[in-house]
Amino acid sequence: MASLDPLGWTEATQVVAGNEADDPLYGPAIEPVRSTLNQEGVLYIGDCKMAAIGTRAGIQDANDYDLMPLPATIITPQVLDRYLNAVDQRKIEPIYRFDGDADEIAKGFEIIETVTGPIDGKTISWNERRLVIRSISYAKAPEKSLNKRLAKTAIAALTRALEFIQMSNYFGIILASRERHS
Repeated sequence: MASLDPLGWTEATQVVAGNEADDPLYGPAIEPVRSTLNQEGVLYIGDCKMAAIGTRAGIQDANDYDLMPLPATIITPQVLDRYLNAVDQRKIEPIYRFDGDADEIAKGFEIIETVTGPIDGKTISWNERRLVIRSISYAKAPEKSLNKRLAKTAIAALTRALEFIQMSNYFGIILASRERHS
């Protein structure tokens, strides 16, 4: 579905069976929007499936803009390592949510990456602005989970040790009473 903000006006809708990949559906969904608006500089926002190189090349070729999270097929661990290894050369910026108070919710930096992609039998290149962002709450989640697991493990270990001591005492009492009765 394509809609125009801030009105939420539905510009294009596609209903498909769901047994095919979404990637090739973005181009045909964008075309009616382009023909209706008849202008350049439109921002298309989508999910990571909109990040297919053909879709991005088509948007760039029309002098429009795109915004989406890039999937792990594009930002592989090796690419992310390259970005993060150069982090000392970049300025890390705080990112705030403004809802009365200025709460810091993330930190990040920007990278400009030259991308080349095919469109209509030709190859085009463009500079893509990539934002590498680390959510503070998302980063804390694994730490909380680890601490919870450690606490459970520590409690379980202490409980087993306590049970062992209690059992040892119990068997000690039984052994002591047997020795007295023999």
